Amino acid sequence: ASGIMLQGVIYVCIDKDLELKRLMQRNKLSLAEAKNRLDKRLSQEYKIKNSDYIIENNKGLKELKEEVLKTLERINEKVN
Repeated sequence: ASGIMLQGVIYVCIDKDLELKRLMQRNKLSLAEAKNRLDKRLSQEYKIKNSDYIIENNKGLKELKEEVLKTLERINEKVN
């Protein structure tokens, strides 16, 4: 059986303040270090504009999993 090849971009977005807080906690960075690291990334606006699917990650892990499942359902609907 032949498989289906899918292409697309999924962007997991997060509120800037929450992203900063999580980065500082996870990597044990100071505020200045975390801001410097985030400033080197592509802008969120650019990432959203160039993505096929957007997943919000502003809540907890349970909600993130729900968003991922919803996105997978949307992708599956396009395929079938």
